Amino acid sequence: MQVLNVSDPYNPVITTSIDVGGEIEDLVINGDYLYAAINNQGAGLAVVDISNPLYPTLFYTMDVQGKAEGIDTDGDHIYLAIDVSNSGLVLIGVAEEGITTTGIYESDILDGGSEAVEYNFLDWDHIEVPGGSVKFRLRSADSTGNIASATWVGPDGTTNTYYETARTEIVLDPSRAGQRYIQIKAFLESDGVTTPVLESLRINYNP
Repeated sequence: MQVLNVSDPYNPVITTSIDVGGEIEDLVINGDYLYAAINNQGAGLAVVDISNPLYPTLFYTMDVQGKAEGIDTDGDHIYLAIDVSNSGLVLIGVAEEGITTTGIYESDILDGGSEAVEYNFLDWDHIEVPGGSVKFRLRSADSTGNIASATWVGPDGTTNTYYETARTEIVLDPSRAGQRYIQIKAFLESDGVTTPVLESLRINYNP
């Protein structure tokens, strides 16, 4: 996609270009976003933030299960024509700016090294905001396969609590299959105006 400055219609100038992942078959603008139908099997929709028309940015792409050929909007939804015989129309909600009131982050599965590992405490740094919070739960198991079905617990070893104060002693689920592997889940909440920021997360342990 190329962006042209046409303030002088007799001398248009290309100001920038954006790789949207494929050939654009059609496009439509709604508010601060440009939606493009892309001739790409894996990413048939591209959404471009044009709130600053001189510096547009690719907001995201989406797999619509086919190559997109046409696009339109009614302001609330995006209608995409795709080249799939049994599903030729895709309906998608338009992008909206804002701050969600809840968010969840799951860490990678961490290897403590052996079943004899001792987890001491959880520590983190975050930016606090009025009306917001950051809290955590943990789960553990004897293998990466078993951890997927393990229970997330707080500092009392149950699902009734969260780690809300840094350096709180870790208590694992008493019914756990093992403890060599551990995973952390963060729960972030905001008042919808400002949002907390999780800057770092650490687990203290003895291998």
